Amino acid sequence: IDVEKLAMMAKTASEVAHEVRNPLAVINNTIYLLKGILPKDEAVENHLNRMEHQVHRIDLYFNDLLDLSKPLSLTLISADINTSIEEAINEVPLSIFSGIELIKELDKSLPRIKIDPRYIRAVFINLIKNACEIMQGNGKLMVKSEQIDRFVQISFKDTGQGIKAEDIEKIFEPFFTTRGKGTGLGLSICKRFVTAHHGDIKVKTKIGKESVFIVTLPIDVVD
Repeated sequence: IDVEKLAMMAKTASEVAHEVRNPLAVINNTIYLLKGILPKDEAVENHLNRMEHQVHRIDLYFNDLLDLSKPLSLTLISADINTSIEEAINEVPLSIFSGIELIKELDKSLPRIKIDPRYIRAVFINLIKNACEIMQGNGKLMVKSEQIDRFVQISFKDTGQGIKAEDIEKIFEPFFTTRGKGTGLGLSICKRFVTAHHGDIKVKTKIGKESVFIVTLPIDVVD
């Protein structure tokens, strides 16, 4: 994304988020109030839960849009990347792992690297969620960390359906999605966060078999 387009997105996103989030908060508070005062009725409760879910989805969309557009200010600290991986796994709702076998191959001898844990953890959470959603409750997710030359490499390998060749070049573009749900912003945000760390993110895939998202971060950070 070029600087001019990014600046325009930032301005638009912040203005729209401000205008929309206020009425969203009113709707959410009203739903909460109705749940407390209405007599118990399964059909009504289901409708209120659906409304609440959709409000939450809209709020997440604006979070993603703001994450993509706002300037990044990294606070780099010396960190153990395996700790960031474990924290990301623990922050993902347990229900997402239903029917998924999680396999961890984490190299305990990795050197500490300078990262902003907030952003790197967000990358890992997004990749874990994507992998589990693609497998639809049936498959294996392998998370692996290792040292390759002067880089730490973290890979997320799923046993999903893979990614079509024509989509590979587009998956890190904003608003591109191969699924019926989602904002299409998650992977572009991941790329932005990783690039800000002077790292790289790429994907390898086999149709009908697997996809592997690989995050590479430098051990020696160049300011």
